[in-house]
Parts: sequence; structure tokens; C-alpha cells
Amino acid sequence: MIAIDYLSANSIYLKDNLISNLIEKKEKEKEKYLLNNCSIYLTCEPCIMCSMALLHSRISNVFYLNKNENFGSLGSIYKLHTLKKTNHRFNVYHLKQINI
Repeated sequence: MIAIDYLSANSIYLKDNLISNLIEKKEKEKEKYLLNNCSIYLTCEPCIMCSMALLHSRISNVFYLNKNENFGSLGSIYKLHTLKKTNHRFNVYHLKQINI
């Protein structure tokens, strides 16, 4: 009986153990989705939706080659990376193409 009580108290199927395992797993996954100190190189300037995805991923630097005059949100139409009310800002660089 003591062994059965011990096994049932430490079972992974107990509600408390399931919740604590789930929280630990979520904390480990949470560390993986952030792109702190990462840079991204793009051929075109991102739209607002893509720029917000970059902002939420905590990217550090964005480099892009071509401006997007219709939907660009990192300098052409909007400057989303400079908004004061956002909780993260990143550096944006517009690269110039060199024809060799």
C-alpha cells in the first residue's frame, strides 16, 4: 500500500503535476520564439503586418533593399519602428543596390 500511495502521489497524471509540467513546457517554448540580437535581410520593405510580426519577435536590425511605395511601413509610408507607444524598437537600414 505504501508503494501504491507513493506512486499515485507522484503520478504525472495528477492535476497538479499536469499543470506544473505544462507551465514548465510553456516557459521553455517561450524562450525560443524571441529573436533578440538577430538581424534580418529583406529584398523589399515589409508591409505593416510583417513589420508588426518583426516587432513582436523582438528583432534587433532590419536591412531591406527596395522600398515599397504602396505599403511600406519602415520608411516609405509609415515609420512603425519609431512609434513611442510600442514596447520594442529596432534599427532599420535601407540598402542601396550596387550594379557591378
